[in-house]
Amino acid sequence: MAINQILAFFYCDLASEVSSISAPNGCRAYAVDTGLNYVRVSGVWNKIQDETFGTSSSGKVPASGGGTSKYLRADATWVAPPGTIKVINVVFGDGFDIPIIGSKAIIARIPFGGTVNDWSVEGNISGSATIDVQKASDSATPSYSSMVGAGTKPSISSVVASNGNSISNWDSTTFSSGDKLRFNLDNVSTCKMITLSLKITVS
Repeated sequence: MAINQILAFFYCDLASEVSSISAPNGCRAYAVDTGLNYVRVSGVWNKIQDETFGTSSSGKVPASGGGTSKYLRADATWVAPPGTIKVINVVFGDGFDIPIIGSKAIIARIPFGGTVNDWSVEGNISGSATIDVQKASDSATPSYSSMVGAGTKPSISSVVASNGNSISNWDSTTFSSGDKLRFNLDNVSTCKMITLSLKITVS
């Protein structure tokens, strides 16, 4: 069997690559830059395809962000396994002045779907506060509605803390990945800092 062509490969720094690459007689010269982003064939640099793994393409796995608590889904997103428990904490006030009634805290985008299991509220001192929990779909003009509805809103009344309270009478206890959450301080007295904790099961 006759060998018609011998290939010669060279690695080089693309930034300092010279205009021609010498190859032994009878060889065709190829060069790959050290970053493995381009290949030079017959004097022409060509970009190597660099696709990222996704629903319709194979390629590089997206960066995970580190840690050991997430897995890679088929849509190329790293998420916590279903059933994982997370806690969302929201704080009103700075500990020096009583926060303004009507103050709002917003989570602009929740990166996972889930179900609220229970709520806890704690003030920096004994006092009273009520907080409404609202959600909206992902939108440039979000429209929030109360998840609690006519149910029992997270609150304390003349105590420091109220922990592990049921949400069985809320209008809605679930949210989807990409939703927005808003927390409204409906009323407050005495307390200068109030923390709301929501226990979430990831879906």
